[in-house]
Amino acid sequence: ILNTTSHDNYQLGIGGLGSDILLDVVASHHNNLQFRPSWEGGGSKFSKTIRLTVRNSHIYLNLGPGLWLDNDNDKYLIEDSISEFNFTTTPPDVQASSADIFIEISQSGIIRRNTCPPKTTGFNAWLWNANILIAASGGSGNTVDDTIIDIYENIVGSIGLIQQNREAHIVQNVKVHNNNMTPNNLQWIGAVQDIGSNAIFDTRGNEFNTNTYNLANALNNLFVWNNSQMTPTEWQTAGNDIDGVFNH
Repeated sequence: ILNTTSHDNYQLGIGGLGSDILLDVVASHHNNLQFRPSWEGGGSKFSKTIRLTVRNSHIYLNLGPGLWLDNDNDKYLIEDSISEFNFTTTPPDVQASSADIFIEISQSGIIRRNTCPPKTTGFNAWLWNANILIAASGGSGNTVDDTIIDIYENIVGSIGLIQQNREAHIVQNVKVHNNNMTPNNLQWIGAVQDIGSNAIFDTRGNEFNTNTYNLANALNNLFVWNNSQMTPTEWQTAGNDIDGVFNH
């Protein structure tokens, strides 16, 4: 799909499944006029893809997630794109993510050099309001690039990892590094779980390293790790971003 605009559709702007899919210079905006985002709707949704590539695209002002990869996507590349101002509604469907880049029950991939401005509205419980959200997804654990989720050189509000009970799907080998984040009080950064296991924090190879954070003050407890909200100092004490930069 090249040089295409999709807008004002009732449910999804763009969707697909299969191998070697390319979206280049694509715009998707003002989609999902009718459906609840918690069911399915938004700027896009892809399932069961191998080597999906999205680049140089603009995904914005959709009701629901912007770029949404849900169910068994592997070896994807999302780069040099802008995903912004995707949103959720008032009740009854306020408890839905409107992540600008949302990876759900999928495998390895690269997310790099994208721009997602901080969110000023949205479902801000837990990490659901992160701009880049990784939910029950991860690479196989080898050192080859395509067996991790590699997230780098993005300019965003926040990045979050969420582990819930999604059968065999686990958050593992997610490398978050060299990003520039400017969260606001509606966004947290880090990882959470509700399955009674701390593996997402200490044994699954998930890392936050050498990121830059632009914070209102040094006491902002907008970080979450080990089932606790944390200040920047506590975040580093937990082993994250030892070489990170904290501007305030």
